[in-house]
Amino acid sequence: MELLSPAGSFSALCTAIGCGADAVYFGGSLFNARLNAKNFDRDEMIKALDLCRFCGVKSYITMNTLTHDRDLAPALQYASFLYEHGADALIIQDLGLFSLIHKHIPDFELHASTQMGISDLDGVRECEKIGYSRVVLSRELSLSDISYITQNSTMPIEVFVHGAMCMSFSGGCLFSSMVGSRSGNCGSCAQPCRKYAAIDHMPDKNELALSLADMCMLYHVDDLRKAGVMSLKIEGRMKKPEYIAAVTHAYRRAIDGAGKDELSELSDELYSVFNRGAFSTGYYFSDSCKTDRIATSAPSDALINKINARVHIPEKTVDFALTAHTGEKALLSAVCENVKVSIGGAVVQVPNKPIDDAAVNRAKQQIEKLGDTHFRAGSITVDMDGFLPVSAINDLRRAVTLALGNAFALRRTAPYLPTDISLTDGQEAENTRIIAHCTTLSQAEAAFASGVDDIIAEYGSFAKDDIAKLQKVREKSRLILGLPIALMKDNSERMKNNISPDDFDGIEINNLGQLEYARRFPHIYGGYHMNVFNAHTAKLLLDMGIEMLTLSVELNPAQVRDIQGAVPSEKLALHTYGRVVLMNLYHCPIKEHIGCDRCKARFHTLYDAEGRAFPIKGMSAVSPCAVTRLYNCYPTDILPKLDKVGRMNYSLVFTTEDEKTVKDRIEAVKSGRRDALPDTTRGYFNR
Repeated sequence: MELLSPAGSFSALCTAIGCGADAVYFGGSLFNARLNAKNFDRDEMIKALDLCRFCGVKSYITMNTLTHDRDLAPALQYASFLYEHGADALIIQDLGLFSLIHKHIPDFELHASTQMGISDLDGVRECEKIGYSRVVLSRELSLSDISYITQNSTMPIEVFVHGAMCMSFSGGCLFSSMVGSRSGNCGSCAQPCRKYAAIDHMPDKNELALSLADMCMLYHVDDLRKAGVMSLKIEGRMKKPEYIAAVTHAYRRAIDGAGKDELSELSDELYSVFNRGAFSTGYYFSDSCKTDRIATSAPSDALINKINARVHIPEKTVDFALTAHTGEKALLSAVCENVKVSIGGAVVQVPNKPIDDAAVNRAKQQIEKLGDTHFRAGSITVDMDGFLPVSAINDLRRAVTLALGNAFALRRTAPYLPTDISLTDGQEAENTRIIAHCTTLSQAEAAFASGVDDIIAEYGSFAKDDIAKLQKVREKSRLILGLPIALMKDNSERMKNNISPDDFDGIEINNLGQLEYARRFPHIYGGYHMNVFNAHTAKLLLDMGIEMLTLSVELNPAQVRDIQGAVPSEKLALHTYGRVVLMNLYHCPIKEHIGCDRCKARFHTLYDAEGRAFPIKGMSAVSPCAVTRLYNCYPTDILPKLDKVGRMNYSLVFTTEDEKTVKDRIEAVKSGRRDALPDTTRGYFNR
């Protein structure tokens, strides 16, 4: 079982290695989801990769942001740089970037980021089909769900075991992006979930309805081992080195078999170093999450000193031999493990006096000065009969240790990368479809009466009787089943047992793991949670069998046009109107704060400290509720901006709207009217 620790800086990397990590994950200054960490520039990255290789620790580099078309070529070049300098694997979310790296650097190991939201066996299998080497599962799975996956797949599975938990399903959180213009999917999350918020009233200073307690699975390492987990991942690239030291050491001891008393002491240390008022086991043993949590940690200096004293970077023993004969070049040889290096230096001078033991010892003392090289001197033999200045000995020592370090580093030659990776299949749609995504029967009936091409009935919002009433829309419109971003195993099986593909003309999926089930339906659409950020992502998903993709809501007009220039617009849809789902919640704050019995299958409101009102609603037709959605405080309405992009399909999402608004927005799209409703936002089309 692998212990995988985070590093947001070089000092944190050294700490993780020095406290027993088997592998470390860290990122460069671009393309990683923790851009606010110190991270590693190119020189530091080479130094870090070489240190990992020297210490026998795996290096997994985070390139786990979504990537725009114009950033794909630089990202591919950066991946090539990482390959050349010995990175063991890349952690990738963006499917377009993944497909390019897998195609052009085929032997580079690629791990599916937790940001992909892989949460079931079908998702793991899809990742394996397209070439991923490992899957980091979403945090919402139970231990039994994970065990089911490992028992039915040979794919190595990695899970988070400690640290901060995202309130929203990973990869599907748009809160920071839509409300604060800082995209979590692009590495700059502002963490609005950690701010004051309450359900159905203004929050007081103790209410943080979206701020979860941290996860701690220290007592359950054996359970994870029995479940078939290959790698235990610690969260914390934004944390201080002493946090990395404490957590890495604790889980190292747990993996190595520490007893309950030792684990109890280590757990107390972890709580002191950093906590948000409590630890939980997340979703491993059903939902044990709690909100209203804020960081209150203040570890003592004594504890920090105790933790830091455990950090020991592995060193390698080197046996040296110096030969220095008068009139010849000095030669320093070194043997370390199976590596032998010999470096010639300055010409040895005639001595002013015979070489004695003191002169030999002085030479040995200079050779022993290995500084911060992570080498330590073993045996040192000196065969000299002439004078060699101290500076010449130092030059030899430095040259030899540099050569030894290079010998333990890994350097590879990356394959040739094309200068042009653009796609050229773009063409404007001749015929466009209007797609109405509905959450109530009255909205769906109004949309049908308005002549839309597709009605997407959101799963969990319609009872069986409602679906039967909607069958009449199939006379002129397609009836599409709309799936949430993910359904955990029990709810997924319940859905498959209760839904007949024969009742629908198609399905909209929002997760790679839903694709296998979707192949039972005549038409497959991809929702905006498929995170189509670039044309290469679109092409891969289209090649996998999806016929129409709604583009990410985080794209501005220029970025939309980039995709349209590479992919036929008839296969693309634009989120034209409607509230964006900011968070997909598998821990329901409605249930925690007011109770299921008061939910009444209706919209509630989450208020933040600024008085903004965000609709929030569970899947009312599903018992138990499969997922709760938090919506933006304003609907996005980009009708006035549609002339900034080419013709394509138009998706309208209706949540709290009445029938009049449904008809008005559909009529506006059909007629070419370009007015926006009041109290709406243009979203990324104004950015």
